[in-house]
Amino acid sequence: MTGDGYYKRLGRRGGLALAASADMRAIAAHARERAPSSLDYWRTRVDPTGTLDESDREARARAAQRLYFSHLAQKSAAARRKVS
Repeated sequence: MTGDGYYKRLGRRGGLALAASADMRAIAAHARERAPSSLDYWRTRVDPTGTLDESDREARARAAQRLYFSHLAQKSAAARRKVS
């Protein structure tokens, strides 16, 4: 009974039920704010105590974000080279 994609279908049904009954933007907003693509995520990472001035915190956050995504791109390229 639980084989052949049962849980996949069950999860899909659950997701569709949620989408039919709630505002998905509001549900996902919390996650989007705390994702590495959000600059607020990096502001908190580079200055957890909030002691830096705003311009310095902003510059460091942008640099940390660029560093993270360049590292991610490098890993992605290496994985693609491995497959090819």
